[in-house]
Amino acid sequence: MEWNGTISVSRHPEGLTGFESLHASEILFFRIEKGELQAHTKDEVFHLNGGEKIQRLLDTLWASNYHFVRSDRGDIPDIGKIRKFNRAWFRAYFDPEPNENSKFIYIAKGRYDKFVELTMQHNSYIRDNPTSRT
Repeated sequence: MEWNGTISVSRHPEGLTGFESLHASEILFFRIEKGELQAHTKDEVFHLNGGEKIQRLLDTLWASNYHFVRSDRGDIPDIGKIRKFNRAWFRAYFDPEPNENSKFIYIAKGRYDKFVELTMQHNSYIRDNPTSRT
């Protein structure tokens, strides 16, 4: 059976709204908050309610050509969707010109250079725009 690219999520943290299918291509990043795995899209936050092991989920997504990588303890972005790095704050943004409403992820200080390097391998926008790596 071929995977249709969707992940089962809920709009409510306890699953009270039931399952919805969220296409993996819509997810900017996963965030672990208070032991819960959240999927962040451009405009919304969804909750994963399955007891899936996080590393198994990431490995399966990678094998399916979705490049989610842990950037720090709680953030797991799709590195192909990153558009701007900020070395001073150890952050990455999904907008080329971030503003106060832009979603971002944190990058562990010790992982920053390797994370940027890996992102450049899988993200032509970052690779082709040196000013996105400030």
